[in-house]
Amino acid sequence: MSIRIVLIGLFAGLITACGHEGTGGVAVMDLEAIAAATGQDEIISQRVQEATAGLSAQLEQVVTELQAGLEEERAKIGENPTAEQQQSLAMLAQQAQQQFAQTEGMARQRANDFRAAMIQQFVDQVRPIAAEIATNKGAEAILTESSAVFWHDSNVDITDDVIAEVRARGISLDSMLDDDEEIDVLEDAAPAE
Repeated sequence: MSIRIVLIGLFAGLITACGHEGTGGVAVMDLEAIAAATGQDEIISQRVQEATAGLSAQLEQVVTELQAGLEEERAKIGENPTAEQQQSLAMLAQQAQQQFAQTEGMARQRANDFRAAMIQQFVDQVRPIAAEIATNKGAEAILTESSAVFWHDSNVDITDDVIAEVRARGISLDSMLDDDEEIDVLEDAAPAE
C-alpha cells in the first residue's frame, strides 16, 4: 500500500471526525461547481477566448511585419543574389522564425497568465463568502473538493450555500472587468528594424 493511499485515507478520516454534523473542523466546497452554477466559468471562458483571439490577431500582425521585412531585403538584393547575400537572407529568415516562435510563446504565456488571473479573481470573490459560511457552521478550515479529497460527509460540504450566497449578492466577474481590457503581446516583441 503506498504512502499516498494511506495519507488520503487518514485525510478522509480527519474530515469525517472533525466535520461530522457540519460543526468544527473542516468544510469542503467545490469551486468548479460554484463557478458553473453561477455562470462564472462561462465568463472566464469567454474572456479567455476573447483574449486569445486578440493575441492571434497580434501574432498575425507580427507575421505580416516579419514577412514584409524579408521581402524588402529580397527586393534590395535583386534577382541574382550572391552566395553571401543568399546566406544573409537565410539568416534573416531564421531570425524571423525565431522571433515569431518567441512571440508565439509569449502570447501563449500571456493567455495562460490571463486565465490564471481570471480564476484568481473568482477565488478572491468567493473566499470571504465561503469563510463566512464555514465560520457560521463552526468550521475552522475550508478544503476545495479535488482528487485529494477521497471522501467527505455531505454535512461538511458548503458548496450549495456558497452558490446561493454568490447569487444573492449578485457577484460576477463581468462587473469587475473592463470590456476594453486587452493583452498586448507586441509591447515586448516588436520586430527589430
